[in-house]
Amino acid sequence: MLKQPALLFALLLPLSCAPAPAADSALFQLVPPDSGVIIGLNLDQIRASSFGQSIFSQAQANMGPEMKKFIETTGFDPLRDIERILIAAPARNQKSRGLFLLRGTFDRTRFAELTIQPGMTASAYRGVQVLTMKKEGAEPMSLACFDPSLVVGGDPESVRAAIMRRDRGAVPNAALAAKAGELGAANDIWLVSRVSPAELTGEVAAGKIGGNPQMELLKSIEQVSGGLKFGSDLVLTADVTTHAATDAQNIAAALRLFIGLAASGNRNAKDAAVILQKLALQVEGNSVKLSFAMPEAEIRKSFEAAMQQALARGARPAGGAAVEIVKPRPAPTGITIYSSPKDMGVVTLPPPK
Repeated sequence: MLKQPALLFALLLPLSCAPAPAADSALFQLVPPDSGVIIGLNLDQIRASSFGQSIFSQAQANMGPEMKKFIETTGFDPLRDIERILIAAPARNQKSRGLFLLRGTFDRTRFAELTIQPGMTASAYRGVQVLTMKKEGAEPMSLACFDPSLVVGGDPESVRAAIMRRDRGAVPNAALAAKAGELGAANDIWLVSRVSPAELTGEVAAGKIGGNPQMELLKSIEQVSGGLKFGSDLVLTADVTTHAATDAQNIAAALRLFIGLAASGNRNAKDAAVILQKLALQVEGNSVKLSFAMPEAEIRKSFEAAMQQALARGARPAGGAAVEIVKPRPAPTGITIYSSPKDMGVVTLPPPK
């Protein structure tokens, strides 16, 4: 799977290459047809929502000095100038493999000033300018400019393969592209996975599944797809396909418990019940279909509280030690678990003695 430095490295690409053919506008033509997982983010749509604006505002306010210097040097602000991100990962947990595509607006002239960076080399592959960064202790990362608004990056082999697919006019996996197109049209953030989540953790390859109930549950999943749509409610949808109908029932029960616990946390019974009224969970054979809407105000409150906690943990006095603000712990009152109002009802666990 791709690592975080890959995104920052992508921003260092000098976009001074020749325009690519019109066929390159079809991003899915560049995605490996055997990809196990594809993730999409429509950042322009997220920025248009009030909650998205709040997220980007918080990120802007807490931007570090290195990123500020980068923006000043290049004139490129990723919070403003990236429109869409597409990430493709292989079926198994191969940390050094993967491909990402960034669609956005770039200042080619100012980016050209960053062509020479420590550990970075420039080369050409099939007429496309490619930059490769090699750092001690890290896997090499390559980037290619397909046109002035599109950057493609990943491990060197995956990037070269994407260039070859462009040149050969490769046809993307039709079923995968159709599903991703459907999810992308309906959501701001979406995911489609053709493999079990257990495969992505590396636990299967390491032989650590046996005796672990959580991993056994994940292994029972064949495919997952879903998305998140920003609006007055943040709407989460998911479609989970399992090996058998009994697996689907187990997955549904686990989801009900998890969502019930999340809704019950730091809320009174009435508020939790209101939230769970917007939960729809159905089992159809070996498939589980989920739709859950969380009010934007509730999400915003949780997000802002998390940001405040992060800032509080990062506060430092003159001596340099980090300060963590700890509130008094209230007396235990037990745990109330809410499932769907149409389902299991309410379960209250007494506090420990």
